Amino acid sequence: MVEEVLEEHGQIDILINNAGTRCDIPFHRMTRRQWSSVLTTNLDGAYNLTRAVINPMRQRGYGRIIFITEPCARIAGPGHANLTASKSALVGLTRSLAEENAAMGITVNCVRPGFIETRRLSALSISDRERILSRIPMHRFGKPDDVAHLVEFLVSDQASYITGQEYCVDGGCNPRYLG
Repeated sequence: MVEEVLEEHGQIDILINNAGTRCDIPFHRMTRRQWSSVLTTNLDGAYNLTRAVINPMRQRGYGRIIFITEPCARIAGPGHANLTASKSALVGLTRSLAEENAAMGITVNCVRPGFIETRRLSALSISDRERILSRIPMHRFGKPDDVAHLVEFLVSDQASYITGQEYCVDGGCNPRYLG
């Protein structure tokens, strides 16, 4: 895929690592397959794509890399050991890659959306949605554009001095209080 993009466009300026999956189950019941499935998609997938674009970005002296995580990257919850491990690792990867590549004109940042109006959120029961909504200080769920606008800024030249950072788009919600 990366070779095709480079062949067609000659360069890759931006990589948004947004792939993710989950398998919510308590750790003591989690199979090796359930563990591996989540880490393979969430962490290995980000590694594979980032590894494929980092050298062309370094050679060019320019690049923007964004990792999309989620609240469990900071606040763990029951049944999310594999998800928390994979998304927390992306936060660490963000910081390491930012340090390694800043002098090469590459910024690396992390965006952590909270409760955003998506299919996954709409699948929750009305009572669960109301419970979550009551604990969000802005009293609303986020919209995909709320996340997109931040990502758009971080990949722009206006954010050329910002790297190694993690940004929350969550309406002021502390995930610890959602349990």
